[in-house]
This record gives sequence, C-alpha cells and structure tokens, in this order.
Amino acid sequence: MTTTSDMELAQQLIRLPSTPESGGEPRVAELLAKRLDQAGFTVEVDHYDAAHANVVARWGDPDSPALCLSGHLDTVTVVEDEWSIDPHAGAVVGQRLYGRGAVDMKTGVAAMVRAAEEYVVSPPPGAVPLALVLTAQEEVGSLGATALARDGGLLPKSRFLLIAEPTSNQPVLGHRGALWVDLESHGRSCHGSTPQLGENAIEKLVEALTRVRTWAEGTAATHEVLGRRTLNIGRVGGGTLRNIVPDLAAAELDFRTPLEADAELLPVALDELVEDLATVQRVLSLPPVYTPPDNPWVQLVRRVAGPHVDLSNGPLAARFFTDASVLTRALGGVPTVICGPGSPDQAHVVDEWCEIDQIGVATAIYTDLLRAASQAVTD
Repeated sequence: MTTTSDMELAQQLIRLPSTPESGGEPRVAELLAKRLDQAGFTVEVDHYDAAHANVVARWGDPDSPALCLSGHLDTVTVVEDEWSIDPHAGAVVGQRLYGRGAVDMKTGVAAMVRAAEEYVVSPPPGAVPLALVLTAQEEVGSLGATALARDGGLLPKSRFLLIAEPTSNQPVLGHRGALWVDLESHGRSCHGSTPQLGENAIEKLVEALTRVRTWAEGTAATHEVLGRRTLNIGRVGGGTLRNIVPDLAAAELDFRTPLEADAELLPVALDELVEDLATVQRVLSLPPVYTPPDNPWVQLVRRVAGPHVDLSNGPLAARFFTDASVLTRALGGVPTVICGPGSPDQAHVVDEWCEIDQIGVATAIYTDLLRAASQAVTD
C-alpha cells in the first residue's frame, strides 16, 4: 500500500484537473479507486456516463451498517488568466497549499482517504464496517450522488454520514436546501421605433422578477440553526438588438431553503405570482439537511474534534449545500455531520488555498472518529 501523506495526496488530486469542462473526474476516480483497492477495500467505479464517475469503496461485513465518509471529486471551473499561481500545480507557499480544489474539496477527500487507509490497515478491536462514497458533479447539482441514489445498489447500509466539505474542521450540523428555477417570458417582436406594435418580453420579465423579489422578502421562513430562506437572481438574458422589441427573456433564480416544505410550496407560489408574465421551470430541488445537536453521533464528533480544534459554542450550519441533500435520505435518513479542512470563504475563489496544518487536523479527526465510533458501537 502507498504511504503517500494526506498533503501529498491532496497535491496529486489538485494536479488532476476535474473542472466541468476538463473531463477529468474519471482520472481522479481511478487514482483513488486504485489506492483504496490496494488498501483492502472492495471498490466499485460507477461510470454513470462517459465523462463522469463515482467511487464507492467498502470494507467489512457488507450486511452490517457502515460508517460512511463522503466527498466530491469535481471542482468549479478556473479562469487561469485571473490566477497569480498555477491552479493545477498543487504549489506550497509558506504554510498554504494552493490550487483549484485546495479547499473545495480535494484536501478533505485526501484526509478521509488517508484516515480510511489507516483504519483498514490497523483496525481497532471490534472495528465496524467503513464505506467511502466519492462523487462526481456535486458542483453542478449533486448529479453524481443522484445517480447513485437512483441506482441504489451501490450505496452501503450506513449508520452515520460525514461529509468532508470545508468547515475549518468545525462540526457542522446541516445546511439549507436549494431550489433552482428558471423564469421565461415571451413577447412579440417588432421594430424598436414602434414598440406599441409588439410585446416586450424583457419588460414582462422585469415585472415578474419584481413581484417575486417582493413576495420572497415578505414570506421568507427561518430555521433556528439553518437560517433564513434567501433568493439570488443569478442570471438574466434576453433580446437581440437595441432596435428590436425582444420576444424572449429569461432569468435563473437560486432559492436556499431551510424548510423541506419549500420544495413543493415555492414553485406553486411562483406560478401564481407570475402566471400572466412568465412560465416557471424547476431545474434543481435539493432538500435541507439537519441533525440536532443532541444526537449521539453529533456529540461523538464534537467530543473527538475537541482536542484538535476550538469548538464553536453553539450548533453551526453551512452556507452552501452538499451531497448530503441526496445521500442522507438515500442512506435512510442517517445522522449527518459536515466537517472538513479549509475555510469555506476560500471555496470557488481565485488563488484558492488551504492551511497545510488543517489537512493534518482533518486526518486526525477522521482517524480518531473511526476508532471512537467503533468503540461506541461495540459498547
């Protein structure tokens, strides 16, 4: 078995670009699949389409519920001209590791893989089964996790799920869901000098967006930990030339939803709001995830993480969504915690970096957690 350190493995992963346009996810999947196979895992590589692959690795009795660790293999895109450092070099400058995925989330994947390897090579007495679920296309809506959930056969029986997204190694208890919808307004073209003869789709869309914004601000629900429902109007387009009345305009909306009911209620409310101005199309719907702080698994993670990091006083929620939106349900509603190296403020940014020390801390937390969990299950 390889003895590559967590930091060296993170560098290897960064040096394999896996942005949406790179087609590189299968290379990352194959590298990790080979390592985990050498460590003693039973490994399945799920090529659910030609350009993308998930990895599911299991160790121990397949009929007994496993501890499940999960991370994603893809990253967001890179505009290399904006970077002051090669985004795919895995360069170390001072005490920082730089590169696309240095935070989101190749360092977290490296830390969990190293902890898993150590667990399997030297299992504790009464070691419980372990599974790693490594997914593709998380950044574009958890498509890899959705493919696994849809198939069903590859996912392990599980008793607990840990997602290694960046949280500065603080245990985080969940996050809001995501509802992405498109609005599309249709009009009638004519010459820009006689707008009264046409129907301006952009003007209809602007009115629709105004209604949606006003309604959203006045009705946003709140969860005591996950926070308030939010709306971002992320993209707007329409028209062809300034002297042509536009016959088509569209907008892309991103709601972050703390309540499960929003997934069904919001599209219905939007249809009623804009029915005379635009059509509403649901693009993505991911539920929120939350495990209460008094859950025994949450308490175990906090107890294990305590010696390694200054814990927050109260329960924390992530700002972003994760594959837990899909996997938590697919695994039977298991307790879920998000905990990984790097500041979430560094996710998706130019010159992304992670403190090297945080990678080692994450590996130590995962290593201690696997052993403590085995002890807890045995007891």
